[in-house]
Amino acid sequence: AIYGASKFAVEGFSEALASEVKDFGIRVTIVEPGYFRTDFLDSTSMSVGKVKIDDYEAFSIARQKARESYNHQQQGNPDKLAAAIVFLAHQPEPPLHFAVGDDAIMVIEEKNALIQKDLDQWRILSVDTKYPKL
Repeated sequence: AIYGASKFAVEGFSEALASEVKDFGIRVTIVEPGYFRTDFLDSTSMSVGKVKIDDYEAFSIARQKARESYNHQQQGNPDKLAAAIVFLAHQPEPPLHFAVGDDAIMVIEEKNALIQKDLDQWRILSVDTKYPKL
């Protein structure tokens, strides 16, 4: 949750920054990569806490096994990611959000669908919070 929250904070900051600097000709791109074949998931890069919480033990073990199975099996090629970022840096109108990899696209589409579902389900209550027209 901490890792995800920090990425979410950077994304929010970057969106706000993009709107503030666009009139100066400065463009911001938020790179949102999926899994790339790096050492990110192995013990040379990632460490986990040593304190065990019984209620989370099964979840923690499953997450660790998943990370181990992904490690050095990721579909993303870091060299191609670097080339894509350089390409975007030379575009006059680069995207604000750049999802990299079909796994990243899938996660973002799932999140967008959940947000749309909430909007649709709670629309009446949401718009009912305004003052009546005079």
